[in-house]
Amino acid sequence: MLRVDSCHFLLREQPRMHRILIIAICLWSQSFGISLFVEGDFSVGRAAYAIAPAQSEHEFRLWKSANGKYRIYAQLIRVQEGKVKLRQDTGKIINVSISKLSRFDREYVESIEGGTENPFSNAEESNSTMRQGSPQVRSTNKLIRSLNSAQKKLLQPDHWLVEPDNAKRQTTGSTGNPIRFRKNLDERMAAMVDDVSVGLGGEFMGVVREDSSDDTTELTTFNLLSGELKGSIKLKQRSTKASVAITPNGKHAAVSFQGAGRDNGRIDFVELGTNPNVIASWQTSSFFQRDGEPFRPERGIFLTDDRLLTIDNTFAGVWDWRRGEAIYAFEIDFHTDIGVSPNGKQIAVHTKSEDIAILDSSSGEVLGVVDGLRVSHGLNFSPDGTLLAGIDTLSSSVWIYDLAENKIKNRIGISQGVPWIHWVDQQHLLVGGSDLVDINLGVSVWKYRMKGIGKLANTHDGRFWLVTSNQVTPVNLLIPEVRDSLAQLSENQLNPDDLKLLKPGAEISVTLDISFEQDEVLRIRNELVDKLESKGLIIRDDAAIQLSLKLVNEKEKELVIGSMFPKHRMPPMPRLPGMPAIPSFRDRAGLPEDKPDEKVTARPKTGSIVLKRFNRVLWKKTRFFGPMEHDIIHRRGDETGQQAVDRLCTANPRFFTEWSLPTSHAQLPSGKPFGRSVISEQGVQ
Repeated sequence: MLRVDSCHFLLREQPRMHRILIIAICLWSQSFGISLFVEGDFSVGRAAYAIAPAQSEHEFRLWKSANGKYRIYAQLIRVQEGKVKLRQDTGKIINVSISKLSRFDREYVESIEGGTENPFSNAEESNSTMRQGSPQVRSTNKLIRSLNSAQKKLLQPDHWLVEPDNAKRQTTGSTGNPIRFRKNLDERMAAMVDDVSVGLGGEFMGVVREDSSDDTTELTTFNLLSGELKGSIKLKQRSTKASVAITPNGKHAAVSFQGAGRDNGRIDFVELGTNPNVIASWQTSSFFQRDGEPFRPERGIFLTDDRLLTIDNTFAGVWDWRRGEAIYAFEIDFHTDIGVSPNGKQIAVHTKSEDIAILDSSSGEVLGVVDGLRVSHGLNFSPDGTLLAGIDTLSSSVWIYDLAENKIKNRIGISQGVPWIHWVDQQHLLVGGSDLVDINLGVSVWKYRMKGIGKLANTHDGRFWLVTSNQVTPVNLLIPEVRDSLAQLSENQLNPDDLKLLKPGAEISVTLDISFEQDEVLRIRNELVDKLESKGLIIRDDAAIQLSLKLVNEKEKELVIGSMFPKHRMPPMPRLPGMPAIPSFRDRAGLPEDKPDEKVTARPKTGSIVLKRFNRVLWKKTRFFGPMEHDIIHRRGDETGQQAVDRLCTANPRFFTEWSLPTSHAQLPSGKPFGRSVISEQGVQ
């Protein structure tokens, strides 16, 4: 460990941007009397820490040759007679001459300068291995090499070979008694549940939650069919966000910890049972990863007991997780989501080219590309595998695609910003955790409200569970009252087209309450009228459907801001309020002139576009004009801080003209769902 007053030791071999960032952090911490400790291999932008127990007081780190060309990930065992004994993450032990190591590594072992050969190619190998029972450790570099070697682009075929992965399951809803696994806690503790996952087949569940009392993350697993608690294990916490995946047979789980900054993440593989234990760990990339492509999975899904699908912002990869080798991998869209069919035989993915492709999960072969659907998330296969649903963020709708017929079945209007959808049975979706939607009629037939804090988990056969930090509660959404209403709806034999709201000939009223110049307001109104009339809508003042455009002045607030570096200057690093200037390095680093803290007054505004019927909100689009609570503000030219804030608080008229009218919204004749229920630890009431 190194104190910040010795941080020059870390800066010798760093790029300029890294040196500036380290210096700024060091000086800022000293100004507040903070004794900051830093450890890691800064030359590669990676924190060096051990992620598995081993027989050494030293940690796993990246070692480089003198010319930087060769590198391995290993743990120092001892220094003896001009050599270092290293244990690689594979378990192999080698002896390397100190003279053949990089300058940083020589300083690390306090030794001498050396040559330029690959010190690891002819290193003496020992027969020793990692001690029995310790986890197998896979380094970031090894995983990235495996991922890159398996990488391929998704080809766009001109054929459709999709045969639905039909599970042939009956949906009966969740049954059984709640599974209590901890003493009663107050509701605030439920917020500490990080993630919930049900394995394919719907028999086993894994729950991870943060335990701030001892800085660990706890994994708890359940058998949902028997209603039994399988076991629990505490893992050393390296992140405030963890995700979990569990194998279909319930024998293993994978817990992913996301890294931040120089803190690498990791994936722990846990063997489940009465006494769960970690049998393998993968180190994943940090924010500053520079060697190859970043590997920072946000979540994983076990397709089979042996194959794990990992998903991050760049790649999706299917792994033989026991060997730590990628079988195939492909690039994905930054905001993608991936759907897995009920039996795990197919994958639906939003590709880099913005198409939605269906893949054979065992080989990665593209079976077909869904036609006419883009910018989607929340991909979800139906319980029998014949339908695929997704959220279209541009048109504010959920689409239903028939995989057997290779065509769109329906589009259903939803509120702006719906985060997820789940199938309840073959004919109904739970949208955003609040609306039970009939996919044929395209209408919400029942409303749900979550009581307290918890996460709602489901399977591919429509069963649901409410998970809090101390209990797993079976939830049957189709309670008798809901089933009676659905039966009544079926008897009425409604026509879906009759329930559409914004169809040609429909009447709509328009209200504008926007504080622009009169000419600007008139221009916005004319564009709005043209947009509505092009859809065949009739504008009428007292119509049941109302469209309103508003611009509201929010409460003024006083802010204190630091130096705001111009956006075109490099590096674009701000100085936060209270952070000291860096005069001795300013000129050499090319930083713009530092300025003192400045008090400013912000007068933010909020714009909204709301569509209603009978005063019930169908769709809403909003935008905030002003500095965010912790926003980094960039000056333009010679702007003062106040001028920059005023610019951010100025509403852009284009917000009220550059939007698409949602045309898929529908309602029951009454204008509202049949009823409402509350989801709680007591079930659905």
